[in-house]
Amino acid sequence: MNLPTIPYDKALHVTYGAALSLAGAIAAHVVQLPVWFGALALPAAFAIGKEVYDRVSDLGTPDPMDAAATVAGALPAVIVSLIA
Repeated sequence: MNLPTIPYDKALHVTYGAALSLAGAIAAHVVQLPVWFGALALPAAFAIGKEVYDRVSDLGTPDPMDAAATVAGALPAVIVSLIA
């Protein structure tokens, strides 16, 4: 049985989303905002901004699934911050 694989591009987006969520959570804590908000807002803003940039610049291929993968990388940090 072969397991499905994640395309390399989507795996990078998930990884960047996780890293951005950590940075957003730290920044939110420093400025006394809810940590979950920073952990979700920063990756979402970068994901949308990246796809808009790809669309406007013609240097990349805009793909909504890339933005979804970036935000998906933030979800573990958001869930942990809501539980803790």
